[in-house]
Amino acid sequence: SVGFCLLLAFLVWSIRRKGVAIALVSALIISYSFLTITRNRDWKDDFTLWDKTARQSPNSARAQLNLGIYCCKTGRFEDAVVHLRKAIAISPGWVKCHATLGYVYLQTGLLEDAEQALETALKIDPSSAIAHLNLGVVYERGSRFEEAIKERRKTVILEPDNAGFHYDLACVYEGQRELREALYHYGQAITLNPSDIQALNNLGCIYFKIGMFDKAKSSWERVLEVAPDFKMAKDNLKQLEILRGKR
Repeated sequence: SVGFCLLLAFLVWSIRRKGVAIALVSALIISYSFLTITRNRDWKDDFTLWDKTARQSPNSARAQLNLGIYCCKTGRFEDAVVHLRKAIAISPGWVKCHATLGYVYLQTGLLEDAEQALETALKIDPSSAIAHLNLGVVYERGSRFEEAIKERRKTVILEPDNAGFHYDLACVYEGQRELREALYHYGQAITLNPSDIQALNNLGCIYFKIGMFDKAKSSWERVLEVAPDFKMAKDNLKQLEILRGKR
């Protein structure tokens, strides 16, 4: 718009009659003010903005994707599916559309549909860590734990500095009683995010299960240093004191 503004200024300056120039500038100010006020209504919230954009540009995959994301965030999952399918029809090779659709299906418990959408996303882009993560969740909910671990391991290979991915993998390992692996990945999560109290608490629980009580105590005390009111850590420390008191 810089060029347009310069051109407009030159045209106004070129007008010899002062009254005409003032009238022209006034008309422009009024018209653009009206357009600004009108457009501001479209920015009321994400849905209004992207709904208006989708109406004006019906072939915009981005508008449909963002509408789908907004509907998902607000719990309107059926509407989210409609918009995401439209986005895929417009741009079938856009991995984010397929991955988001898979996530929506996952939230509604449609595991087969979620698996299909996420596998499609990974065919397009095998390096999509978030698609691997959600596919792992699909497998976990379907009690396919070996496959769940395999997908979660891919996330930490793709993004080794992501504390959340290490934490999620550790949780699956812990659920399968593979405690040494869980211990390692909780440790990685804490190294990357030292204030992760849930990972610290779970780390303490692993140490407790394998009989490393001093390290368990240290982990739970670190939790309380970060979050003094964290009830689970307090309860775990009390349980440890009771156990030691009986010995």
